[in-house]
Amino acid sequence: MKKPEILLTLFLFLMGAAGSVTAQDRLNSNTEGNEASGRIEITPLFEFKDGSTGVLNEGEATLFKIAGPGPFDTIRVMQIENDKIVFDDLESGAYIVHVSPAPGYIAIKDPGTEDMDSVRLIPTFFKNAIDWQDADTLQLTDIISDTIWMQRATKQAMTGEAVVMVSVEFHNPDTKSKVSGAGCTLRRKETTGGGRSSEQEYVLFSYKETDDNGEVFFEGIPSGWYKLNIHIPGIPLDPNAFQEFEISESDGVNRYDFFAFAKDDIITIGRILATATDDLRHPRVYPNPAGEEIIVDFGRPAGKNIKVRLLDLTGKVITEKTLMAGGGKKSKIRTNGLNGVYILEILDETEDISGRLKVVVRN
Repeated sequence: MKKPEILLTLFLFLMGAAGSVTAQDRLNSNTEGNEASGRIEITPLFEFKDGSTGVLNEGEATLFKIAGPGPFDTIRVMQIENDKIVFDDLESGAYIVHVSPAPGYIAIKDPGTEDMDSVRLIPTFFKNAIDWQDADTLQLTDIISDTIWMQRATKQAMTGEAVVMVSVEFHNPDTKSKVSGAGCTLRRKETTGGGRSSEQEYVLFSYKETDDNGEVFFEGIPSGWYKLNIHIPGIPLDPNAFQEFEISESDGVNRYDFFAFAKDDIITIGRILATATDDLRHPRVYPNPAGEEIIVDFGRPAGKNIKVRLLDLTGKVITEKTLMAGGGKKSKIRTNGLNGVYILEILDETEDISGRLKVVVRN
């Protein structure tokens, strides 16, 4: 049997950009007022495999300010100097810190000896989180001095039996620019703890960054539930910048497509449902981005009633249509007069949701 793989192709197209740009090029240049005098000082630490402590001495940190319930603004980027990251002249408020090792950085202990130890570190949110929603908030009133524990890259057994391709794209109606250096985190749902204290949570499976072509490849991913996060320095953190999906040997799906739509103030990721399968959970949806209509193509007449529903991001139902059993194989959703990001849901005859994706509408 051919070794399974996931191909994750990530094209990042940023609004107003031309040609190829790096994620670093998109950083905002917001500054604080002249009277700001707060200070955040962070020491980036990590553990070698033997448990000893090391200090990250090459890389940079991004500071985000929480200004409200929406996306958080990038306000400053600083390089690591003298084993520390220092943000000076800050206003009081709530902040999040994100630390990235220098490209290709590998920490090595005792090089050239029998005790040589090396680890690869990945970008981490203060205090030791991979996902920004798990990050600790720094409440600044005067001076904060603390440490951040950098996450280490892990090696997972690539034992999957399905062949899955995942593609992610960033769209711009005028120009398109591939972005290198965007962080792509793939986490797998695992059971942690034991007995009554056991619980399920997403655990880091693999982390990679887009190359000069805006692409990244994950191979040999086994069945399970996964969470895909994408982080682009300079794009404000947004709670919708992730997708959860299941890789299953039994559903007959051999392709998983994702799109990611980025502007200067938001990044939106959605799944483009793949070719129809026997249970009709994965129709083809096009065009996406859409104009005056969206076509949901199940590939053949439905064997049972299927409802297609379009909602806005608040959960309000914009429109819905029912495809009757034995009827046509396509459902057309009118989107004229709409503009923005919406949720398309596929429901079975019991009203259970069997498919969901984000669609972009431009009129």
